[in-house]
Amino acid sequence: MKSGKSRYMDIMKFCQKNVFGRFLQGLVQHYNHDKYWRRRYIVTNPDNTAHILIKLFYLWYIKRCDAFNNCSFGTNLNSGAFFAEPPCLPHGPNGIIIGHDVSIGAGCIVYQQVTVMQGGVK
Repeated sequence: MKSGKSRYMDIMKFCQKNVFGRFLQGLVQHYNHDKYWRRRYIVTNPDNTAHILIKLFYLWYIKRCDAFNNCSFGTNLNSGAFFAEPPCLPHGPNGIIIGHDVSIGAGCIVYQQVTVMQGGVK
C-alpha cells in the first residue's frame, strides 16, 4: 500500500500531465493553469495589440478564477505583478495574494495561503 504522500504525488501528476486530469481540475477548482497564465500575460502586457474587448473578457476570466479561489495575482489591465515565468502552484491558487507592484523570478514555487507584497517602494 502506498503512503499518503505517494498517493498525493500520483494524483498531482495525473492532474498536471494528463489532458483529462487538467480538465477535471479545471471543473473542480475553476482554474486551468495554462489558460490562466496565457490570458494573464495578454492582459498585463501593455505592448500586446489584442483588442480591448478581448483583454476585458480575459480580465473577467482571471478575476472570476481569483474570486473562486480567494486569491489575487496582482492583475490589472495593462499592468500588474511581473512573473518571469508562471510559478509552480502545488496546491493551486488557493488563498495566494500577490501585490500589483511585485516582481517574481523564474522557477518560483508558491504554496497556499501566502501573501507577497512590496510595500509601495519603487
